[in-house]
Amino acid sequence: MIEDKLKKIEERISQSENMSDENKTSVLQLLQELKSEINESSQNVEKDLKQNISDIDDEDEGIIKSAFNEINNTLSEFEESHPKLVQIVNSICTQLSNSGL
Repeated sequence: MIEDKLKKIEERISQSENMSDENKTSVLQLLQELKSEINESSQNVEKDLKQNISDIDDEDEGIIKSAFNEINNTLSEFEESHPKLVQIVNSICTQLSNSGL
């Protein structure tokens, strides 16, 4: 799903007539970096989530609350543990914003 969205973004940028070739190249390079970071980090996140889910007792009354808390903690830690990914996304957003898209 993420790959499909990134591919659509790449296609739209490549076909854009409002962006200079230099901006297109720069944003497309950032998207490639983003893909690499997502692939690397998603493997780690998936492994961590599987471990955390397997640690939850199905009979526990607070299973839903525990799961939500774990997801919130994971998301909160994501930015700290993946600063390069966040930086790349911010750079892409800035460049797209500056180019009028």
